[in-house]
Amino acid sequence: HRGGMATHTEHLLIRLVVSALHPHAQVDFPAVAAICEGAASHPAEVPEALTMLVAVLAQQELHPTDARNTTQDYLKALTILNELVSNSAVVTQLRSTPRAREALLRLQAFKGGGLGSQTDENIRMFANEVCRIVFSGSRPS
Repeated sequence: HRGGMATHTEHLLIRLVVSALHPHAQVDFPAVAAICEGAASHPAEVPEALTMLVAVLAQQELHPTDARNTTQDYLKALTILNELVSNSAVVTQLRSTPRAREALLRLQAFKGGGLGSQTDENIRMFANEVCRIVFSGSRPS
């Protein structure tokens, strides 16, 4: 809802992140672009969205009946974060998000995720890239 009333856009970024993290959702370019746009147009929602994404990166114990896949969740959250960090306000906020650094550092050594070595490599690569941009002060080129 572009340019709608405030009531229509309230929690837009949060809704976009929640729907992207749904077990059956695809985190494709349009989904990530919409999230990045939401972060730019709804900066007040960025802290909550980042807290959600970092929580997904934490070590999780899933219930046996849970439809989610932890490895898939890691890849989705990191794919989103990897694009969001092109926004300097997001970088500043992520730097102060509790447990962000420890989750990113842990995932830089991720392996055995059960979705293949390429997925494991993508998780390590995205975790490394996001960590470098956010915590080393390197700007994306």
